[in-house]
Amino acid sequence: HYYRVYGYLKKGRKIASQNLKENIGILNYCKKCLNRKFSSKFFSRCDFCGNNFSHIFLTWKGKICDKKTLEEIEKNLGKLSWLKNGNEIRNLIEILKKESEITLPLYNIHTVAKVHKLRIPKLDRLIERLKEKGFKSSRTHFLSYGIKTEAGIGELLETIKEVT
Repeated sequence: HYYRVYGYLKKGRKIASQNLKENIGILNYCKKCLNRKFSSKFFSRCDFCGNNFSHIFLTWKGKICDKKTLEEIEKNLGKLSWLKNGNEIRNLIEILKKESEITLPLYNIHTVAKVHKLRIPKLDRLIERLKEKGFKSSRTHFLSYGIKTEAGIGELLETIKEVT
């Protein structure tokens, strides 16, 4: 695979400290029910199933892309008529724009369904229903059967049951 990352740096200890404080955290993760919580502190027990949380330290909890930059790329795609995969790039940009609004980690829907012994839902219907319930939700570019949502594991499971 080939990846290209664009970024910019700002100088200064104050900016760096603020960025670390706002965007680096601890991911409390339950291996039993797949619940997850970002925090600046440890939670010992899962508030959904009561199992012990596992902890992933120094996890990026900020945005992974900038919507304005994506819109600029999208605007400039028209000038690159020689690109053979322009539609694929447009689709990827659309997913990234929607996904950029949600900073929580993704849910692997196949794994969630397997762990909780549920049928695998159609992702578009699941995302649509979560949005109807007021949760930001989107496909993710990381995994074709993954979604990002602000819904907790309880709301996600309830919604999967509703749409299958």
